[in-house]
Order: sequence, then structure tokens, then C-alpha cells
Amino acid sequence: MPSVARLSTTPVKGTALHSPPTVTITGNGVADNRRFHLVDARRRLFNGKQHGPLVRLTADYDTAEEHLRLQFPDRPPVEGRATERGEAVRTDFYGRGVDGHLVVGPWSAALSDFVGEQVHLVAVDRPGDAVDVHPVTLVSSATLEHLRLQFPDRSSVEGRAAELGEAVRTDFYGRDVDGHVVVGPWSAALSDFVGEEVHLVSVDRPGDAVDVHPVTLISTATLEHL
Repeated sequence: MPSVARLSTTPVKGTALHSPPTVTITGNGVADNRRFHLVDARRRLFNGKQHGPLVRLTADYDTAEEHLRLQFPDRPPVEGRATERGEAVRTDFYGRGVDGHLVVGPWSAALSDFVGEQVHLVAVDRPGDAVDVHPVTLVSSATLEHLRLQFPDRSSVEGRAAELGEAVRTDFYGRDVDGHVVVGPWSAALSDFVGEEVHLVSVDRPGDAVDVHPVTLISTATLEHL
């Protein structure tokens, strides 16, 4: 019987994940997951792809009290009731418009100081909307085990792949796929494994890194023929 080994959510998109013991999944996902997100001065989505160290922040949100607390690694926490709304914004989430309002309070100034440029905290109008593509994403333990087996007789290389470096555009059989080089131990380990310099890249739009079609089907008759 399949079971869920871990749940991961965060009230502010791009910040450190929590592992709650239970969640309630609605038709629009988990209501308190990504309840807030960031935009830059031009009102464009701003997350870990633009500033990897966001993952060092811990966000806690009390739904009943509407109290938001942001814990920074190098300064006192910023907290308060996140109830007052400002300007209405529509954020482009990979081709999908997500409606929300800027949150009035101390968070935007503190976040701007942390990332080194002007950003604004946004509360989504409809809880659950601020996910990249799907309300829920599943990663099987078999997938993780398969990745582990790609490094036989070596210690595993793991960690949060949140910090991104150089922007790259990869030619996928005549189709351009945008992404960023992932900062961390993976590229060096993979280069050592294959015997030449390679780099691990995170695609900007999840699902883009397929050869041709989003889904490939292989019939049992084809496998039997082979």
C-alpha cells in the first residue's frame, strides 16, 4: 500500500519548507501553502530562482490569528498581523495570472534589505493559487532511490537545490529550454562521475526538460516485441 513519507509546505514561497504531520488538501491544494509570495519593483514574481538565500528564511503563519513571522539568519525576526492590504497586483506564474494584494507592514522592507533590492510581500486573493503549476506535487521514494543508485560505491550527494547561478538556454532537439545552473555539490560530483565537466541545471518552467512530448507512452506490445 503506497504511503506518504513526508509533507512539505511553506507559507511564503521561496522560504524554508516545513514538514507538518498532516495537511488538508482542497480542490486548490493546501490552503496555507504559499499563502504569500514576493514580487520585485516591476511586480514580477521573485523567488529562489532570483535569490537562492531566500531558503535561509523561516516563515510561520498562524491562520486563526493571521499572524506572520519571518525569521532571518542574521537579524531579529519580523512579525505581526498580516491583515492590512495595499495595491492590487496580478503576478505572472509561468503564464498563469495570480491575483493578490501587497501586504502592508514591516515584511517588505526587511525582505528588500535581505535580498539587496526592492521586493514586496504579496498575499494571494485565493489561498492555494501561488504554486508553480499543480496544487500538489509528488516525488516517489523509488525516484529518489534511482538517483542514489546513479552514484554506485560513492557517498550520496544531497541538499536543498535552492541557490541558482548562471542563466542558460539549452537546445532540446531544436527547442530552447531556459534554466539556471544549480549552485551546490552536484555538478562537481557528476563531473567526477562522467569524467568531464558537466553542470546541473534547474529549468525555469517545470516540465520543459522533456525530449519532445510532455508524456511518452510505450505499449506492452512494443516491449514484448523488443
